[in-house]
Amino acid sequence: MFIQTHPLDDPAYMRFTPGEAVLPMGTPNMAETDAAELSPLARRLLRIEEVEAVALSLDDVTIRRSESSEWYILKPAILGAIMEHYGSGDPTVADSTTTRILELLDDRIRPA
Repeated sequence: MFIQTHPLDDPAYMRFTPGEAVLPMGTPNMAETDAAELSPLARRLLRIEEVEAVALSLDDVTIRRSESSEWYILKPAILGAIMEHYGSGDPTVADSTTTRILELLDDRIRPA
């Protein structure tokens, strides 16, 4: 698996693009707090010391590091955790979570 990294304007953030879908099609982006609660991938990444937040979108993972850390130290652990996750076969978001999100969108955001 080849994971591209993209530095962002804010040096505390970096985007990681694994080349595979991060969120299933039709699932809205997950903000930092939602991702931590609902995603096995986000939980795996948050176990890395100095990773403060994780946000998920259709194609990538955005990570915020602590001010005291450096990307050259964190990137190997982050890349390893992403590869480990995809190798495990675990879903990025639990199926029940995806279903619940889509139901909420249909009921509250896009009512008939």
